[in-house]
Amino acid sequence: MSRNSIARYFILAPVFIGMILGAFVFFHGCKGVKKDQTKEDGYAGSESCKECHERFYKLWEPSHHGKAMQPITPEFISENLPKLKDWTPVEDGSFRIINQDGKLIFQEKKKDGVVTNYEAVHAMGGKNIYYFMTELERGKLQTLPLAYDINKNEWYNAQDSGMRHFGGDSGVQDEALPWKHYLYTFNTTCHDCHVSQMTKNYDLKTDSYHLTWKEAGINCEACHGPSKEHIRLCREAEAKGEEVTELGLISWRTFTHEQSDATCSACHAKMSPLTAKFIPGEKFYDHYNLVTLEDIDYYPDGRDLGENYTYTSWSQSPCVQAGADMDCVTCHTSSGRYRFQDKDFNNACMPCHKDKVENITAHTHHPAEGAAGKCVSCHMPKTDFARMKRSDHSMRPPMPRASMEFGSPNACNICHTDKSNEWADKAVRRWHKDDYQAETIMVGRWIREAREDDWKNFSKMERWIRKNPKKEIFINSLVRMMNGCDNPKKWDLFNYLFETNPSALVRSSAVTQMSYDRSNPKTKELLVKALDDSLRLVRRMATSALTSYPLDSFNASDREKVRENMVEYENSMVIRPDDWVAHYNLGNFYSQQGQHQKALDEYKISNKLFEDAVVPLVNGGYTSAVLGNYAEAETMLKKALTLEPDNEAANLNYALLLGEQGRTNEARKCYEKVLKANPESGVAAFNLAVIYGQNDLENAIKYSKIAFESGVQNPKYGYTYAFYLLQNGSKKSAIKVLKEVVKIDPNYLDAWVFLGQLYEQEKQYSNAIKACESALKIENLPARASQGLQQKIGALKRHK
Repeated sequence: MSRNSIARYFILAPVFIGMILGAFVFFHGCKGVKKDQTKEDGYAGSESCKECHERFYKLWEPSHHGKAMQPITPEFISENLPKLKDWTPVEDGSFRIINQDGKLIFQEKKKDGVVTNYEAVHAMGGKNIYYFMTELERGKLQTLPLAYDINKNEWYNAQDSGMRHFGGDSGVQDEALPWKHYLYTFNTTCHDCHVSQMTKNYDLKTDSYHLTWKEAGINCEACHGPSKEHIRLCREAEAKGEEVTELGLISWRTFTHEQSDATCSACHAKMSPLTAKFIPGEKFYDHYNLVTLEDIDYYPDGRDLGENYTYTSWSQSPCVQAGADMDCVTCHTSSGRYRFQDKDFNNACMPCHKDKVENITAHTHHPAEGAAGKCVSCHMPKTDFARMKRSDHSMRPPMPRASMEFGSPNACNICHTDKSNEWADKAVRRWHKDDYQAETIMVGRWIREAREDDWKNFSKMERWIRKNPKKEIFINSLVRMMNGCDNPKKWDLFNYLFETNPSALVRSSAVTQMSYDRSNPKTKELLVKALDDSLRLVRRMATSALTSYPLDSFNASDREKVRENMVEYENSMVIRPDDWVAHYNLGNFYSQQGQHQKALDEYKISNKLFEDAVVPLVNGGYTSAVLGNYAEAETMLKKALTLEPDNEAANLNYALLLGEQGRTNEARKCYEKVLKANPESGVAAFNLAVIYGQNDLENAIKYSKIAFESGVQNPKYGYTYAFYLLQNGSKKSAIKVLKEVVKIDPNYLDAWVFLGQLYEQEKQYSNAIKACESALKIENLPARASQGLQQKIGALKRHK
């Protein structure tokens, strides 16, 4: 076998569902930002509400919603901030803060002694922390690395609190993000949730911004819509002495629980956007995709590890799943205050849990007075992340066993810090004879196993999923991680969930997983059916999967439906044009459509926006190779390997590129790196087998066996393995392998011919004839091949 037998294809790195998330709530304001008063769009500002709604205005104005962002003024500095005299280590230097003529100046001193001043122009927060922002080049608003802890009355290095979690088995330590990382940039991250009616005015060519917004903070119109028409209608009615019959704005009084939750969760969710604009009252899954426990920023039992913004936890609540008469504003006012803070604090749980509220001591085994007498202390305990206090909105009871199993927090030991998890577990087991922790522990173990690609308990998972359709977060998490599951029953499960599950989130993930069953002729039909789903998220995931099918493969009516959804899908990819992930995904979309030059352009934009991202370089290198520009492909792949020398996809693509150019020795080294990163890489093992096959039969057999046993259903791998076994004199072993190959792919002509030849050599003429007859059954067999097989059968029968 020659070098020309080396696999002539490259590997696209995976598609990201563009999740530029509110992963760090640290952003707002800019020295040069101006309120946009030039555009008449119906917004009147919060001051206009004060005339008729003064009581609500006075509640809103000083609230954390109203003060989500504040300009830095001399008054703000003197009233809220103590001095910081000492230098604080940050990255490769240090920072200190000075008050310079009423301006808040952050001084950075590098290790070489160079000092740079950054003026803080706005403060975000105020409940637990004040974060400060400065304006960098091209209109970027960046969170400065030092923040002020209101609770502890101290300055601290906020950079160290923004951690990336890589997972215990990843081999990579959790690490802090550099303070100039794009996730700390207001413009690219949590911009919609701290100012109102904002416009980015982003210029992709210059990678620059000119931000405008109507009002700092979350104003009245953020939740009620433009108010000018409302004011006009009310004044006209007043002048006529009539009652107002048409409000002219969004009223929450008619909202369902789902609408209220969706509107709050537009900010209070760890999600990725599907559209450019959400209007209060619309459906969450028409505008967003939600992050669930596939993300290791959650403990396996569903408790928060990183900053996860509530909605994923809220959706785990047994109260929510049971359809309780409650939503966000049951417990919180529109300005964000907790309604039951000072008195009647357990009334939030009435009337559903009246028996427990009225017998709180018996229920809690603690005195009614004090913290332990409050329902939220045990069912919504507060934990810290980045020095911010957040409540567990899953509302589940304390589970010390989960702390023992997964390291997650539990309410018992949050209070009883001097006691062990084991002590707490014994107590709750003594008080509650039913093992209420059991299901959470069981499912948490499955989540942990799924993260490790361990599916030994798939059958148990499947039964549980079918019996518990409303456990959407845990179901969705498991389904999203089933890529590596080799149990064929998963396909029936995905179809069942798509057809029956009430959650659009679950249906969308089922659709995504179904799309990988390309060998099933019904897959495309089911994906087209998903385009009729009532919620955009399901339609979007189906469209994403359908992009890999040629448009001319659909019938006329389906083709038009697919085309319409693809246009919306393509447009949605860049609703955040400054998001490198969006351009990366758009590049993948164009690549699947065969528009390789447009794909390459998007990969280059993606890399320009975030130079440390490896995947745009990998796919850009792949696409350059497809276009025949090997020099550019090599440049991009070598840059990717400079960033991540052991990256599997980069090494694999570079090895394939080197192989195409005849640089076999260099290619071999890259393939060996691939196998080190992924010992089951069939592509790398196959190509190593071909390379070694020229002069090292032992290694050729070794690597072709790895390729064949890699789990990749590629009959060529088995054919090659059989070839080298025969070269080594192991004819019987070669026959055995070829018999497995034709089971994998009965239409693989070369394997049938090879098998027939080996049977003939062994003088097993009957078996040789059967192999040739099986080959004749292949659909659309070329006439020349058919004629040759028939002649061979005739010759074999004469021998027989």
